[in-house]
Order: sequence, then structure tokens, then C-alpha cells
Amino acid sequence: MTEGQGPPPGWYVDPKGSNGERWWDGNQWTEHLRVGGQPPPVSASAQPQPPPIDLLDVVLKGRNGNLILGLTSAKIVRGAKGALVTLTARGDKVIPYDSIVAVQFKKPGLAAGYLQFSLRGGSEAKSGVTQAVRDENTILFGRNTLAFEKAHAYIQRRISG
Repeated sequence: MTEGQGPPPGWYVDPKGSNGERWWDGNQWTEHLRVGGQPPPVSASAQPQPPPIDLLDVVLKGRNGNLILGLTSAKIVRGAKGALVTLTARGDKVIPYDSIVAVQFKKPGLAAGYLQFSLRGGSEAKSGVTQAVRDENTILFGRNTLAFEKAHAYIQRRISG
């Protein structure tokens, strides 16, 4: 994460999985932990929780583009390869979490897996991977299933609460 792109300094749910909170100094997670008995400060509980430390601002490489999870939005980045696969314009697409109404996750099998965003007022492909290939709100993936499963779980938490 680069400076100025993350949440403000504060105590947040520990992304490393402890039962406590970990201090975010505005640039990175520190080794300072706070466990039990102390309610989180009001300002920290009101802040959006960052994605798991291993996903925040990490590029999840897909077959038709890449997915980057931020604090307030997901970004789909398509290069020339992604534009050829989807037949859409190249460039980045930033999707604020509050505009996502559903997210579908399909594990790869004989065909590629995919993570598909349904947006308020939008229309997504509804016929599985064959149409998902051309959907601008879909990322196809193969082997890195676990990273996309974690991304799906994080996005689900963000849009449901």
C-alpha cells in the first residue's frame, strides 16, 4: 500500500487472524496488538475495515485482466490481452463497493473460474463462463483460486454490511 491510499492510522481487526486488533500506522501494519477487554475506539469502528493484509493493493492476476482490492473499491485493470479477450476498451474500471449488489464466484473446472460483479442498474452476463468472458465486470482466473476466494469473501462482507 502506498502512502495516502489506505485508512487513517488506528486500531483495526487484525488481518493476521488474532483475536485482537492491530495498529495501522497509515502506511503499514505494525506489530502492536490490542487484545480483549478494550472496545475499539469509535473512530476506528466507524472506518471501513481493510481487506486481509495479503490482498490489500495486491494484483490478483486473471486471464482477462487483473483485480486490485482497495479500501473503498475494487479495480479491474485490463491490458491489451484483457481487451482482446473481452472485446472491450482497455483501461481501468474502478467499482465502488457501495455500487455492488452481488458478487458471484465460480471455481474453475473444465473452464476458467470467474468473479463477477453485479452493479446497481447494470446488466451482467447470465449464462456462465461463455458470456462471462465478454462481461466487463468479470475477472476470469485459473490456478489462483484461493486468492480469488478470499477476494470474494471480502467483497461479500463489504456489500452486506
